[in-house]
Formats: sequence, structure tokens, C-alpha cells
Amino acid sequence: MERSATRSNAELFRLDWGWPSADLHATESFQPLFKQWSTSTKLGEAFFYGEREGSMRTRESFARTLCADGDQERFATSIVVTSGAGIGLDLILGECQRRTNTCFTQSLTYHNALGIIRERGFSTLALAETEDHALDLDRIEAQFRQNPEAICYLVPTYSNPCSESLDISTRKALVDMALRYNVKIIADEVYRLLPFRKQSAQASFASLDPSGECVVSLGSFTKIAGPGLRLGWLEFGSCVTESSWASRISTQSVFINGGCLNQFSAWVVSQWLDGGGFPAHLSKVRESLAMRAEALFSPLHQAFKGTALTVREPQGGYFVWIDMPAKCLKQLSTRFYDFGGVRFRDSTVFQSSGNSARYGCRLSFSYYSAPELRRAAARFIEGTLSLIA
Repeated sequence: MERSATRSNAELFRLDWGWPSADLHATESFQPLFKQWSTSTKLGEAFFYGEREGSMRTRESFARTLCADGDQERFATSIVVTSGAGIGLDLILGECQRRTNTCFTQSLTYHNALGIIRERGFSTLALAETEDHALDLDRIEAQFRQNPEAICYLVPTYSNPCSESLDISTRKALVDMALRYNVKIIADEVYRLLPFRKQSAQASFASLDPSGECVVSLGSFTKIAGPGLRLGWLEFGSCVTESSWASRISTQSVFINGGCLNQFSAWVVSQWLDGGGFPAHLSKVRESLAMRAEALFSPLHQAFKGTALTVREPQGGYFVWIDMPAKCLKQLSTRFYDFGGVRFRDSTVFQSSGNSARYGCRLSFSYYSAPELRRAAARFIEGTLSLIA
């Protein structure tokens, strides 16, 4: 990933970037508070090591604000503050290395997570799917039965890359099977709070596991407030004890050495959440993303009707996904599409194991304005139709 995002070449649309644009950052919401914080007598707390899991006040703020849309009661003790979802994933993997080297994922899943999983020494196996790419629960049960104590990484809500969500019955079935075969589920839910069309956010995956021993949900402020905060959280089921999974995570050496993984940002963000600025900011982000999604999806959907390409309408998150036959994808690109000044990520980089039966490309609408996305869509359509005609 590039370290900075510049638009020096006005002819190039980087729809491969899954980043929030600067106007989606919480800068405007934070600015009035900086002077107040600078004179606060409590500011010194932000400069200390902090409690390993994060202070109870911070975790109460997270639970109260970030879990408010769900229909399950959450407790602050079930939360561990991290320095981002990627770090959270790595912490979980480190704790799980003693039990298994097998990690199940969806057949197409977040490419950077695949890198972290494989660098930790895990082999990735694709969860069984039906012909229409839904999870095949009967076959998955057989997979879990054959691999007890495995782990399972999912992006269950507005997934990266396919922008699809698992329904509640599928989630509950997976939790039941995981409990039966002692499988650990890691639910990467960084897009959970970003539904469109005034929908309420779903309850977290972890809320379906009251035991706290089967499921952990990864959260992050990257997509909803700004990546520079480097702040995220782990959420476990509500039954957290001194010997529970959450406690085992926070007794790893990195916590013992340094306490809270990002004490300064955790303090600042908890003040922001308690100050009431978060709902208005999140509403603005949702509205902006919904308009951008429509600006990209609508022209693509209209243009590719009757072709071999199927454009999936996003219901939230950051991405539009286009299904296509393998032959079409090969015509369009190998890794990045750059015809007509538009780049995307194709399905080859998201494959869990070997060749996937699903082919297509991911286009991100998070970084550009609606007018820019309409221009990008026009270029993509022109170039693609000329190649597949």
C-alpha cells in the first residue's frame, strides 16, 4: 500500500484504493474540542501507559456509543482496545497459533488479512459455497468436523471485496457449529456501522456468542473517523472472566510491556464519543458514502445489463463488486485494471486457496466524490465494453 494518497494525475482514478477521502475524516468534528482538551486537567491520562485493555471509561464509551445500534446488550468488559483491526487480527492469530495452523476464510476475502494470516504460518482454506456463492452450511459443518480447533476469518458485513453480508440465520448457524467443534471465529467488522438508506447497523457477530470463547469481532475507527487515529477494538461475548479468551489476549507480552496499545488516541476518542459528536459525524459519512455508491453503481448497472457482467448493488461499506466469467476478467486485467485511466483490484488477489470459482473485480467509491465517480464509471464502461464486445 502506498504511504500517501495524491491525485497528481487527474486522468487516473484509483478505484483500487479502499481508503476514506479526507472529507470523511472526523477533522471537523474534532477541531472545536482540541482547545478544550489542551487545558483539561485529565489530559495527563492520555500520556501514560494506560490499562492493558484500555481504561474502563474508554471501554464504557466504546460500548455505549459503538454498540448502540445493535439489538444485543454489550458490556464494557468485553472490549479490548487495539491500534487498529489489522493489529487486532495479528494479536488473535498469535494467541491461536498454539492450537492450530488452519484458517478458514470465505473464498474471496480481504487480501491484506490473507497476508497477515499467512505470515503467521496459517494455511488458508476456503469455506464451502453454493453455486450462487452463498455459504454452504452443510458442507462447512463437515469442514469444521474434519478440522476441530481451527480458526475462521470472516468479513461478514459489506464484505471486502464483494460487498455482501451474511444474514442472521447464517451467523447463528456458524456460531453453533463453531461451538460444537471448538472453532474460533474472527469477524472483521470494520464496515458494520456503515449501512445505507437509514438502515440500522447489525449487532456485532460477537454478541451472538455470550460465552465469549467462540467469536471475536474486530472494530476500527479507520473507516468511520480516520486511519491516522490508528485505533480499533476487539469485542468478545459478555461473559468475560480472568481466564477467558479476552483475558488471554491482553496478557500477551506486548500488553505487559506497554499497557494500552494506543492510549493517546483512545483517550482522545473516548472524550469525543462522550461529547456527543460521533452520531452526527457518522450520519454524514453514511450519507456521503451512499451518494458515492449510487454514482458508481447506477451507470455500471445500466451499461452492463444483458452482458456477462453482473454489478452487485452495495447496501453499505466501501465497494461495488462486479461478477464476470474468468475469460472476461482475463481480457480486462491481470492485477490492476488501467484501461482508460481507471484502476481496480481483481479477484485473483482475494483468493483464499488456489483458484476460486468466483471471478470479478472490486471498485471502491470511498475516495472520490460523486461527480468524479460518475466520470470514472463512464471511462470504465467505455473501456470494458470495447474489450468484451
